Amino acid sequence: MNIVLWGVFYVILTGILLYFFIKEKVIVEWLKAKEKNIADRLVSKGDLGKMKKTADILTVVHIIILALLFWKIMESGQDLDFSFKKNIIMVVFALNAGVLILRKKQEWAFVVNALLLVLGRLMMDMQGIYLYTYLALGCILFLVEIYLYQNQIFESVHLIETSITAVVIVLLIQNFYLGNFMIPTGSMRPTIIENDRFFANMISYKFKKPERGDIIAFKEPKDNKLLYTKRLVGLPGETLNIDDNGELVINDNVIEMKAHLIGQGKKDLTVTNEGLVVILQNGYDSQTGTIYDEVINFKTNLVGEEGTPIQVDKKGNLLSNGQPLDTRVFYRKEGFLGFAGKIYIPKKNDVVTLGKIYKMRIEQEVSTQSYIINYVEVPLEEVTEKVKAGEKLTDIFYNTDNFRTNGETYVYTLNVKGNDNTVMNILDFRYNKDTMNSLLAGQEITLTHDYYFAMGDNSSDSDDSRYWGYVQDSRIKGKLLFRFLPITKFGIVR
Repeated sequence: MNIVLWGVFYVILTGILLYFFIKEKVIVEWLKAKEKNIADRLVSKGDLGKMKKTADILTVVHIIILALLFWKIMESGQDLDFSFKKNIIMVVFALNAGVLILRKKQEWAFVVNALLLVLGRLMMDMQGIYLYTYLALGCILFLVEIYLYQNQIFESVHLIETSITAVVIVLLIQNFYLGNFMIPTGSMRPTIIENDRFFANMISYKFKKPERGDIIAFKEPKDNKLLYTKRLVGLPGETLNIDDNGELVINDNVIEMKAHLIGQGKKDLTVTNEGLVVILQNGYDSQTGTIYDEVINFKTNLVGEEGTPIQVDKKGNLLSNGQPLDTRVFYRKEGFLGFAGKIYIPKKNDVVTLGKIYKMRIEQEVSTQSYIINYVEVPLEEVTEKVKAGEKLTDIFYNTDNFRTNGETYVYTLNVKGNDNTVMNILDFRYNKDTMNSLLAGQEITLTHDYYFAMGDNSSDSDDSRYWGYVQDSRIKGKLLFRFLPITKFGIVR
């Protein structure tokens, strides 16, 4: 959708929302009349006694389903590593159990289940097939129970309609105006800490291209499920590599990405001999019970001055003896960048062909007990035979399940006409069977999208473009604007 179409879309959508809020009383009265008509039709003239018996049987079945799926969710452990998600799941299931036992207020249970079903993934990034199976099934069963018990039909219809209207408005605002995002991991430390919540600008990228340094929210390409938050560091048509000093190099020029430590003002900070900042006693090993120092992945200009104390002001800038420090993100030369070095970021209208195919293996380094990733070149026939045998392309290339269980998966490189630099795999190709088959057959493909390179500020603990490749422009949803939780760190994020 081009700029003109997006402009027309926003004019129409904004006009509709403004009309709704301005004429709210008129619309509400109209909706109430419709609600009464629906409620009158739902009032049964049949045998209420038989309906109640049927509802009681259905309620018992519902309780059994609730218990079984709650047990499966607890057993799977999905989303239970984040306390707030676990608490939400516990509260919802407790509410459902209470409603089923009392056999009243089914409309409230329906609303809560429907809200979590719609907004759980969108706003809280909740996962789990058992959870969403129960929520969908629960909504259906509660609606049937509302009808069979015939309890306060009009009130139920009114509550459900009001909730649906509210959800639609929230979804429109979330997707097209002001997104609400939670950060689930520490990949953006120290700029962003786990469980921080942000509002994101969902409008700007409809009318302009993302810029280097933006912290973007995007749908990751490796599993095509989760929303990631990373810093955009490489633009379409650029070459990118990380030098031995941890510096980001774009088109053979060092680019300094600034670092900020919002909310770290009360931490004890010092510096290593290499200029890397350390937050003292920030890490805790639950297995050994020991406290350790955590090296934060950004550098200062105090190289060689190990132990120098550092202060942080309210804006997240670093000071030493009252003097501001020149700080920049320190990037780890890992993943495919550690193997290939300089890479090219493809752009729209580039013509690409298949380069080399590698088996990506994770192996343990015996001497250090750490894990390293190796890339072993394999012949094209090794992959084409798998395709002929019926294996899905999504199971062959960058299969994260295989990588976790077997320690290996396949990746490939691309050749760009008129450019000799290595191009990482474009994972979006594997979701299009025709495109991928054309690539494997040696045919040329003209790109219809721009691609970007994104990394976490905490590059020693970030699953990012260094491993799985580029972010297609259509995957980028918005730019993080400001943090609203926790309150102590409220403000614009940089």
